[in-house]
Amino acid sequence: MQSPPLPGDRRCPLLLNPAKSKLQKLREPLRLVPDEELVKFGKMVRGLTEPRVSVMPDTWKEQLQEARAEWRRRQPKAH
Repeated sequence: MQSPPLPGDRRCPLLLNPAKSKLQKLREPLRLVPDEELVKFGKMVRGLTEPRVSVMPDTWKEQLQEARAEWRRRQPKAH
């Protein structure tokens, strides 16, 4: 399964270099994209976090949590 691109047509940093700080590599590009792209990315990743049986860790859930955290940082009164 191919990883979904990050907003701004970037690849998912969690899958490219797991040795680097996963969350930091994800936060950097999320902070640079416009709100519309962030919402689009969040919706796409939310669909990938549906309950399923797997032996692999759910990296999509981490990405969704970071996208939500970035949205809350930008829109502190919206939630």
